[in-house]
Amino acid sequence: MVAATSDDAVNQQVAEAAEKQQIFCNLVDAPQQASAIMPSIIDRSPLMVAVSSGGRAPVLARLLREKLEAMLPQHLGQLAQLAGTLRARVKQQFSSVSARRHFWERFFNSERLAQTLANGDSERAEQITDQLFNADLRQQGEVALVGAGPG
Repeated sequence: MVAATSDDAVNQQVAEAAEKQQIFCNLVDAPQQASAIMPSIIDRSPLMVAVSSGGRAPVLARLLREKLEAMLPQHLGQLAQLAGTLRARVKQQFSSVSARRHFWERFFNSERLAQTLANGDSERAEQITDQLFNADLRQQGEVALVGAGPG
């Protein structure tokens, strides 16, 4: 519930009624008395970014959200969605935490993958993902130092 009238007494009544019903209430002009605040949201579902000033400077939070939103590409949600489908495969294919981290860093930093997702080409995105898996597999291996002969 949101109490955002110009009358403080009405806002307080709304907050009390909400509390009796065990409903969170955002008192827009009295954040210290509110049981909830509403951050400014950047939605790249399933990826969500919230910016809040704790009710102290909502316009600042909104302006910061606008700047961040302009910086974050629209395809980030698709990237997060694709990553979610790959978690089990990554865990199965890479036994160490460092190998998994290395894969995810390559995955999230891939400009080709980002551009492909931005263009809406999910089939090509799967191909690029497979290439990233295979590249990491080729980089894994063993080194054996064998000494032969005198000395």
